[in-house]
Amino acid sequence: MADPAPLDLVLIDGDHAFPMPFIDWFYTADRLNIGGWMIVDDTDLVTGTVLADFMRADPKWQEASRFTIYKKLRRPIHDGRWWDQPYVKDTYPTASVKVARRRPPGPLERAMTKALPCRLVQVPLRARIGWPRPE
Repeated sequence: MADPAPLDLVLIDGDHAFPMPFIDWFYTADRLNIGGWMIVDDTDLVTGTVLADFMRADPKWQEASRFTIYKKLRRPIHDGRWWDQPYVKDTYPTASVKVARRRPPGPLERAMTKALPCRLVQVPLRARIGWPRPE
């Protein structure tokens, strides 16, 4: 597939339901030329507010007016890891995000794994809720 054409102007407007404005941004931000303009409409709605806050925190964008128009300053936009994005790093410090650790199966789970008929009970449970868990 050929590379999509570069863009000078992007207007994000339309479906305001989560996550549509973010999907629109994701698929157009890298195509926008340096010096091009990203207009985010309806920043009074929660999805527009979050997208505007995200771009405001990122030094790759410059807020150009009170209408929440952004001028692209450099590329690439989709570089690095999610936790290094300025908005994520400053708003939700990784120290406050706890990674869920699953405990190993206990004696009851191990016993039930051996006692329950595999085809009739274990296979449907594994497919539906991930039980029994592997050791």
